[in-house]
Amino acid sequence: MKKVLALLSMAMIIISFAMNTPAIAVESSSPNPGAKSMQQCDQFPNYGTQINFEGWTAGTVIDVQYLGQGVQFGTAAGCDPTKAIYDGARPGDGLILACFGNGYPYSGDICASFWIGASKAYVTKVGATVGWCDQVGAVTMKAYNCDGVEVGSYTNTTTGVEFFSISAPKIHKVKFFMGVDPAGSDIDCFTYDEVRPCTPIPTLTEWGLIIFGVLLLGFISWVFLKRRKVIGVRI
Repeated sequence: MKKVLALLSMAMIIISFAMNTPAIAVESSSPNPGAKSMQQCDQFPNYGTQINFEGWTAGTVIDVQYLGQGVQFGTAAGCDPTKAIYDGARPGDGLILACFGNGYPYSGDICASFWIGASKAYVTKVGATVGWCDQVGAVTMKAYNCDGVEVGSYTNTTTGVEFFSISAPKIHKVKFFMGVDPAGSDIDCFTYDEVRPCTPIPTLTEWGLIIFGVLLLGFISWVFLKRRKVIGVRI
């Protein structure tokens, strides 16, 4: 029995060690992840992951290309189609993400939602540059949690390019409503913090403890049943 317990303990140590092995980092799915727009995204907040849309061919539809980084855009996020294009209202800014939905090309809504594979995920802080806004109150960004409930909102307070940001306990989706601006708008320098699953998933260490507990319970049951049989034979 001591040998069996020793083997179980050793197996638990090995499982725990393996489960704490760090994951391999995922590179940007942009064709040129090192490129910066002349708007210089490094001038704006970076919450951990920051995406600009440089490197794509102008006119490329952007939807699931950044799923490896935990986010998808456009129709994949349940909104109007989006494309990486140039905006003459942002001189020298390079490619940005604009909407090709209800208007052409800068009107209609832009969406982004967070995923881990095929499972819903959330962040606690998200932001992006929005522009060119021709008037105050032209664009509103709203955030929704994993259940689709609105958890935050921000509307531009100045004209030109403005950085929008929302913080909330769980943000699964953000939507930029291109409302009252006659020329519409676009986004760039999209940034967010750690992407986490909406439905908690046991960690690898927790799975190891569960497996160990099941094995230990099975072993105790086996010992108990064996002792009962021995006692029954003696009687």
